[in-house]
Amino acid sequence: MSARPGAPRDEHGGAAASSVCSLLQLEHFADERGWLNVAQVGGALPFVARRFYFIGDVPEGVTRGLHGHRSIQQLFVAVRGRVHVELRARGVARQIVLDRPDMGLHLTASIWSSQRFEAGAILLVLASGEYDPAGYIHDPLQMTGDVGHE
Repeated sequence: MSARPGAPRDEHGGAAASSVCSLLQLEHFADERGWLNVAQVGGALPFVARRFYFIGDVPEGVTRGLHGHRSIQQLFVAVRGRVHVELRARGVARQIVLDRPDMGLHLTASIWSSQRFEAGAILLVLASGEYDPAGYIHDPLQMTGDVGHE
């Protein structure tokens, strides 16, 4: 088993973690056959996933997300490339760069987020609930979560 170099960081080079929005180290196993990253409930995955999806082939200059969820938690994992995530709540904004498939960004409910993808990036999202557009909040000023500190 070996670790991948580098670490997710905020846009200012600081530690990218907080008590609510936090970066989680996934279990990582690597040998001559390749690597395997694992997240299990009770371990690195802090909720039971009821849905997952991938986002990719995002054209340059296009921003995805632009909403938060009333009750759904999410885990973002950049499985390929680099994704810039902006988090907002309570008038505070925070930037996180995801660029390792062995790290996940855990978002609790009531955190607004947007994602900007670099060329070729793919984002895996695990969600604690099923799709429900009525649970979306598009105004970041209505978010009551905690994005952590710079």
